[in-house]
Amino acid sequence: MERNFTGKTVDDAIKAASEELGLSREDFTVEVLENPKSGFLGLGAKPAVIKVVYKNEVNAVEFVEDFLNGLMEKMGIMEYELKVTEPEEKSIRAELNGSELAALIRKRSEVIDAVQSMTALAMNRHIEEYYKISVDINSGRERNTARLENLAVKVAKQVQKTKRKVTLSSMNSAKRRVIHSKLQDFENIQYLTFTTPETDVDMAKMLKGIGQHIGASRGARAQTLSSEKRRRQKALRKRRLREQERLQKAAQR
Repeated sequence: MERNFTGKTVDDAIKAASEELGLSREDFTVEVLENPKSGFLGLGAKPAVIKVVYKNEVNAVEFVEDFLNGLMEKMGIMEYELKVTEPEEKSIRAELNGSELAALIRKRSEVIDAVQSMTALAMNRHIEEYYKISVDINSGRERNTARLENLAVKVAKQVQKTKRKVTLSSMNSAKRRVIHSKLQDFENIQYLTFTTPETDVDMAKMLKGIGQHIGASRGARAQTLSSEKRRRQKALRKRRLREQERLQKAAQR
């Protein structure tokens, strides 16, 4: 693994690398990319830049344990149980349990997702090999997965029965995967995702289906799109008529 470091001098850059990586000088090699320049009267001065190559011997399970323990400490949570395992190669699963953690899962899985993202980012920075990371708090992720699967079943049946579109609130990619996976159990159901610049996860407005859409067929999609366009045009005409009436009344006054 390699990283670049800077310092006022080459020795300062090497010292910075040793301290940040937690390695002794003998544990990494150094290549000087740029020598320092003092400039003229301090103007145009440039630091030394070095490339450090080192062998990454960090144990993934131990790293996740240390990171999550440190995170809990910074959050002021002292009473909890942490279990980190590697059920499959290059796959880490961390489970946090405790009464003090209950507040972290009140807003569905948003906090759990945030903790998982922070853990993954930290690992990517310190461990060269890629690991798939899953973090769960008080089994909140399992409950949310079950809730999403139940929702997918309920809405899919509703779409099949009524032949009318259903719209759900926006959701992240992990939640969409749960919905999509569960919908594979249903026939004649189409699932599409639309995005917007504001959210990157649009809610369905043009096709029968779920949040991102469950539809019946391409023919149904074309029919739905056409009826949706007519509805918008009709609403626009009504707004224009109301505006004209308002202006006429204002002129008569």
